[in-house]
Amino acid sequence: MAAAVSKAAAPASATPPLPESARPYLAKAKTLMCLCLASAWVGGAGAGAADLTLAFCADPVVFAAFFVASLGGILVSSVLYCVVWVLLLRAALCGVNSTPKLKKACGPILRKMLLDIAMLDYLGSLILVSLSAIGSLVLMELSMESHPGRIGTIILHAAVLGSAAIAVFLILPPTMLKLWRMMSGGAEAAGSIV
Repeated sequence: MAAAVSKAAAPASATPPLPESARPYLAKAKTLMCLCLASAWVGGAGAGAADLTLAFCADPVVFAAFFVASLGGILVSSVLYCVVWVLLLRAALCGVNSTPKLKKACGPILRKMLLDIAMLDYLGSLILVSLSAIGSLVLMELSMESHPGRIGTIILHAAVLGSAAIAVFLILPPTMLKLWRMMSGGAEAAGSIV
C-alpha cells in the first residue's frame, strides 16, 4: 500500500514535460539567447577597450572603432533579447486553450530561462555594459578638454573599466555556461556548478 502511495505521489511532484510542439521554439530561444549573451559580451569588451584606448593612447579613430563595436553589440543584443522573449512565450503557450492549462504551461526550463537567465543575468549585464559605453563617451568628451589628468577622469576610467569587466568576466560567462548546460527537459546537467 505504501509503495502505491509513493508511486502516485511521484508523478504529482514531477513537472509535466514540455509538449513536442514547444521544443522547436525552446531550441530557437536557447540559441538566440546564446547569441544575445555573446553580443552583450562584445558590447562590454568594446566599451572596456574604448576606455583603455582613451587611457593610454587617446587615438580618436581607434576609440571610435571600439565605441561603434560596443554600441553595435548592445543594439544586436537588445534586438535578440526581444526575439527571445517572443519565442519563449510561444513555447509556453503551445497547446494552451484554457486558463488552467495556461497556469501549468510554464515548465521549469521556461521559468528558469525567463526569470534567471533572460531577466536577472542578462538585464544586469546589459545595464553594466550600457553604463560602460556611456562612460566611455563621457571620457572621450573629457579628454578633449585641456585638463585630461584630473582625478575625476581617473575615477571615471576605473568605473567604466570596472563595470565592463564585471559584465564581461563575472556575469556573462557563467550565464552562458548555465544556459549551455540546461537540458531540453528542464533539468540541469549532473554535477552542474553554476
